[in-house]
Amino acid sequence: MDFQQTLEVVRRIVEADGIIDLGETAMLLRVVKPFALKGNEHAIALEKLLQQVRKDGVVTPEESRSILEALDMLAYPKLKLAEYVREIPDFPKPGVLFRDVTGILDTAEGFNLALDAIASELSGIKFDLVAAPESRGFIFGAAIAAKFGKAFVPVRKPGKLPRDTISETYELEYGSATLHMHADAIIPGERVVVMDDLLATGGTAAATARLVERLGGVVVKMIFPIELEGFKARENLLKAYSVETLVKYPGK
Repeated sequence: MDFQQTLEVVRRIVEADGIIDLGETAMLLRVVKPFALKGNEHAIALEKLLQQVRKDGVVTPEESRSILEALDMLAYPKLKLAEYVREIPDFPKPGVLFRDVTGILDTAEGFNLALDAIASELSGIKFDLVAAPESRGFIFGAAIAAKFGKAFVPVRKPGKLPRDTISETYELEYGSATLHMHADAIIPGERVVVMDDLLATGGTAAATARLVERLGGVVVKMIFPIELEGFKARENLLKAYSVETLVKYPGK
């Protein structure tokens, strides 16, 4: 029985009698433990709660609700994460509804939820380092690199990196932009995850990927907390890559 199936079983039981019994806590402990061993904070907290109720020998209704809430955080992180994204009307110009990723960062819970969801998407993927463009890409990219014990490669605007660099210029809606990467940042053959805070047209991510590939790296995954599907980046600039996003919006 996998985690999702276990969650559904527990839900049916709780809906029937309003309580989780000790036998069910033993089953849950077996399911949760691998997540806790990987450092998932929600799994660690849930494991502690399950251990405590087993030590007490009884599960109260309040503890049942706490267990279910913790299970939801593990099983449905993307749905929970959407609650932290703020919508700002008429920014940066009238008529635009801006999806503010900094809402995720406003609380430790939101930030950790995002990192746990990203880490879950990367589970089982072999990679050597994370590359991310400034500036908000640094926030998620560096944290994930540290979480997995991997190197982090900053991708920056002109004039920001001190050693020899390579550069890529790409088109924006109005004009163009250029990104730089240290020329010795990647060893040929290294497997790279490209990360940024938001996926729109995909121009920044595609330019980052080209920098990686010019140095002989292999982009094994691109991942973003937020995607604006109306720009169709997956079908256009990023169609050659494996792309994963956590919260999707249908418009631009």
